Amino acid sequence: AMADRIQSLVTRQRELNNAVSHELRTPLARLRFALDMLGSASSDSDRARHVASMATDIAELEALVAESLEYARLDAEADAPLAIE
Repeated sequence: AMADRIQSLVTRQRELNNAVSHELRTPLARLRFALDMLGSASSDSDRARHVASMATDIAELEALVAESLEYARLDAEADAPLAIE
């Protein structure tokens, strides 16, 4: 039973890592696309639109990293010894 539980935890951890990787790749791909479009923008309004899009993607990446760090912090706290009273 313990081996099954450990295997289940390892599987969930792998699935979480895959999901996080996918969530990080999406805004990175949009940033790369916006950066390419920025280089070929023909007007100031087009450039401003691409820069605004990039700022939105950066904010999304920052939020994803913050969530990931919060998860790691909670996970580390879960490993802390319990103070039973």
